Amino acid sequence: YGGSVALQYKMLDAVPDNGHTQGPLYASIQYDYDDFLLGNKQYLRLHRVSQQFTWCADDRRSVTSFGFYFEDRGYSQEPKNHQFTRDGNYFAFDLSQSYDLVDMTALYKKAGLEPWGFAHDPADPATYNPADPTQDTTGYERWLRPYVGMQYGWDSTRGREFDTNRYLLVAGINVPLPYGVQFLFGGQWEWQDYYHDGSLVDFRHRSRDDLIQRYRFGLERQFVLVPGNRINRTTPKIDRLVMGLRADVQFINDDSNVKDRLGEEIFSYDRTIWGISASFQFN
Repeated sequence: YGGSVALQYKMLDAVPDNGHTQGPLYASIQYDYDDFLLGNKQYLRLHRVSQQFTWCADDRRSVTSFGFYFEDRGYSQEPKNHQFTRDGNYFAFDLSQSYDLVDMTALYKKAGLEPWGFAHDPADPATYNPADPTQDTTGYERWLRPYVGMQYGWDSTRGREFDTNRYLLVAGINVPLPYGVQFLFGGQWEWQDYYHDGSLVDFRHRSRDDLIQRYRFGLERQFVLVPGNRINRTTPKIDRLVMGLRADVQFINDDSNVKDRLGEEIFSYDRTIWGISASFQFN
């Protein structure tokens, strides 16, 4: 169970530059609280504060983000050996870049396929005019969007076993398919370097090193139930409702070098997660 509150401020407006616009620049801050249950029992309480700067360029086709977050984690179960206590502070810096590379609308129409064309879509894409503020902006430009990101973080816990430096690389691509369907692929590669003198679990007391790989495949479709007026996107008036449906599968592999006295790789695992979700956005 969780909740969040966020505030965003536009620091710089967009400015014209050789027929395009550069900017705007946003600064945002967000607070999150999460309460995790394990077996219907209280397991973890987490407080997070994150700060983000976002720069848009090339008519908002390019989005660059830089940020920092701080987490305070409190686990309900206290281990018998306090060296395994994971309560503490978790920090990270991250940098990401995405770019709207190719608008696939013309390609699909040339092939006789409808880019949208489902019920509840607000208008015929052929008549959509991005310069008209009275028209909704959902999706008539079907951009092929790759992205890449990196993160550096470190965990400082009360015990010594889980103190670590973390290095994360993220890459993926969003591919628009006909009829408003979006194919999503993302990969994450995380290297965890535990900086204790030697793991208390490992039979040879080696320092722990993990490589965690995550791969996610998904399909997503948005339905504009109430189109609204685009000029209201920057006013307090709420007149737009969008429903999103998504199905995805995630594969996770954690390869750890730690082995106990029986040769068991107790921190290594493989996991597959299937998910179906629905969301509603009001603005």
